[in-house]
Amino acid sequence: MGSNRVIKSTPALDFTEETLYLTDEDVNGANGKLYAIAVGPSTVSAVWSIPIGAGNVEEQSEGEPLSSSPAIGSDATIYATGQCDDGSGVFRNCLFAVRPTTGAILWSKVIQPGVANTANTMSSVCFGPDGTVYVGGEGLDDLDGNVNGCDPLNGSAKPTMFTSGEVPATAAVSAAGNVYVGDQLGFVYAFKADDPNGTPFWTFATGGRIDSTGALTADGKLWVVSSDGFLYALNASTGSMLVQKAVGVAPHINASSPIIGSNSWVFVVAGNTICAIEGYGAAAALASDYWPSFR
Repeated sequence: MGSNRVIKSTPALDFTEETLYLTDEDVNGANGKLYAIAVGPSTVSAVWSIPIGAGNVEEQSEGEPLSSSPAIGSDATIYATGQCDDGSGVFRNCLFAVRPTTGAILWSKVIQPGVANTANTMSSVCFGPDGTVYVGGEGLDDLDGNVNGCDPLNGSAKPTMFTSGEVPATAAVSAAGNVYVGDQLGFVYAFKADDPNGTPFWTFATGGRIDSTGALTADGKLWVVSSDGFLYALNASTGSMLVQKAVGVAPHINASSPIIGSNSWVFVVAGNTICAIEGYGAAAALASDYWPSFR
């Protein structure tokens, strides 16, 4: 990394808490890389770096794909999004699986056709309880969206989940394998991972775009924040609205994900305001579900 490099993602810390994995790109938004950084009490040093972005501005000219964060699988494999050649000289959005010790690419998979030679919207990586790797983004026509699932061993495709708008935020995944995600048209979706048609089993419409990950709580709620200025609690099984609470004045394009406290408080950062909401019962403690599990 150097002075002309920009880090836009949250690093991932390995299970030994000795190595950070992060992505960056140059100031023009091209030449993306994935790094392994050894961290210790008094030293920080680069272990390896590999290119995972298109090599010039024209090929990586739209969006900020490397603002998505890498993630670490249960076997310590590193998964990150970027761009790769689809075999015809065209760069498209890809998912990379990388060996943590050496940076060797185990496999790469074109997961969102998108628009050729541009960096289309992509979420950060997340996992299902069976190890499936999920990435959200936009569809072929650059308007609709989807969530793509890949087998962690070889990148083979799982059924694609279809949304009406682009999916910039990481999905929330329950212990049962249900996938919950919002899109930029303001819809929240719930999918069964094993549905071969990729259709949601419920959809809920908010009044603004969804740019952050939802939070599942132990009492069966899905909490989401919309740029319409509201925090919603939805029944995770049916999608029915249980709570609608104002968290400021719309539009809050940069609203955070809900943070759930064990004391029943729900915290949201919306715009330049921190909101603390009380009174939803001790059962609102964060669910022991599979994802999110950032550490």
